[in-house]
Amino acid sequence: MAVASNRPTEFSLILLNHLRILNYFDYVLCADKLREGKPHPEILNKIIRRFSVKKSQVLYVGDMVIDVQAGKRAGVKTIVIAGGSSSSLEIKKERPFKMISRLNQLTDIIGVKTSQDKK
Repeated sequence: MAVASNRPTEFSLILLNHLRILNYFDYVLCADKLREGKPHPEILNKIIRRFSVKKSQVLYVGDMVIDVQAGKRAGVKTIVIAGGSSSSLEIKKERPFKMISRLNQLTDIIGVKTSQDKK
């Protein structure tokens, strides 16, 4: 898993460390390391190349309209979690692959069983 953020690298790493989730990601790429930020697809394309995966294998998760736009421009499926700075109506207009209201709904979409599902 990777992080693709328009925030500066320094701030992103502080946030990921504070949330104690940095170890869940194999790569963090931020716009300050690129020529173009989202919605330009450069950030996603660079991550895809780094992991040597096909675009059909990628699932990009974001929380704003700009994420849907970047995902579409990169040619990958994009799931948006409502609740970011974009309204649900704004997100729906961009027609993401899926829109969800809670992060834990991702497990149903990707077919991963959680410890609660196994009970």
